[in-house]
Amino acid sequence: MLRSAKISQGLPPQCALRKMYRCYNRIVSISLFEAQPISCDNALEKNMIQSKFGHIQINVRAENLPFYKDLFAFLGWSTLYDSPAMLGVGSDAGYSLWFSGEAKQVENDYDGPGMNHLALDVQNQGDVDLMTAYLRERGIAPLFGTPRHRPEFSRDSEHTYYQVMFESPDRILFEVVYIGKISR
Repeated sequence: MLRSAKISQGLPPQCALRKMYRCYNRIVSISLFEAQPISCDNALEKNMIQSKFGHIQINVRAENLPFYKDLFAFLGWSTLYDSPAMLGVGSDAGYSLWFSGEAKQVENDYDGPGMNHLALDVQNQGDVDLMTAYLRERGIAPLFGTPRHRPEFSRDSEHTYYQVMFESPDRILFEVVYIGKISR
């Protein structure tokens, strides 16, 4: 809330939205309304530190660690660390997920406080279909009527948001999604 107030304070509304987009994504500032590069006063950035996503630790039951190892191998991630109590996997972009096998015996509720789901982008629509086949071969049902196209999340009629969603054995909700041009 405080960051939002600082960003918008003293700037025209459209500039505040542009600035926020630039600050959080660390890419060329793009107007969310006009899709054109803009230049806002960068004085607000002087009080910010540079950071990037590093890793996430997800607590799971130790007996389910092989599930995550197989899943992320199928998704093209490398195994960084593998022990009976911990699994680390890394993407080509340098991100890592760490699955700790020392979870308390409580149920995860992805609609409660905390993380709702973890989305993983893939290169094309066919990859979502391959993921769906992978899941079905292992008796894991896709959720929420997926796989499906979500036009409400697509930028226009030439693009798609094509997803499959599923739960892990620890009730962690995953989404595998292709966002891009529609394959015909």
